[in-house]
Amino acid sequence: MSLPPEKDCPDCSGSGNATWESHEGDEVTTQCSGCAGTGTVLA
Repeated sequence: MSLPPEKDCPDCSGSGNATWESHEGDEVTTQCSGCAGTGTVLA
C-alpha cells in the first residue's frame, strides 16, 4: 500500500490552520499539527 506524497492535515481539512472554541468561549486559531501552516503534510 503506497501513500500519496502529501495528505491533508488531520485537524484542519487542508486549510493550514484550525479555528476552534476554547472552554472559556474564546475563538482560538492554531496551525495544523505537522504541516507548518501549509495545509498538507508529507505522508
